[in-house]
Amino acid sequence: MTVSSRYSSDGEGDAIEEEIEAMIAILRLVATTPPLDTNSLKKNAGNFREVLEPIDDGLQIPIPLEGCDKGMMTLREFRSALDWLADNFGGASSKVNLARLTAAAFAEDLIRRFALSPPTGTVGGPFWTISGLLYEAATGEAERDLKRQVDIMLAGRHLPHLSKMIQMAKREVP
Repeated sequence: MTVSSRYSSDGEGDAIEEEIEAMIAILRLVATTPPLDTNSLKKNAGNFREVLEPIDDGLQIPIPLEGCDKGMMTLREFRSALDWLADNFGGASSKVNLARLTAAAFAEDLIRRFALSPPTGTVGGPFWTISGLLYEAATGEAERDLKRQVDIMLAGRHLPHLSKMIQMAKREVP
């Protein structure tokens, strides 16, 4: 039985199917993106913030932003962005496979919204299985063990931007 046939009366199945396709498309992008050196990013954001420290926020120095709706940002906004980068990145192990972790995050979200019981780390259980299927659909790599990523999600030790990726998948299909 497909998701669409289960929810065919109100079209909810089509929406869920589109959301899952969006998740897979995002996973494909994540899987093909080179890993980010988060420790260097955090360090450089902090260093850049230090260099700008002597400049008064009141000067309202405009910083041009190409390709953004706003077009400009103030020095205060730029410092805030640097603070956010320094606070939200870094410390992630180089062993973190972002594509696998994102697959687990997507699976956890689906289970929390549609399953009758919360996700568990049971080997071969729904969370484990859905994580693996999403990862396989995105990368073509079958039979991958995502236990580590499932455990990270269950322990709440995931990276803060994963919830943003989930929201992105709910809003738009790439």
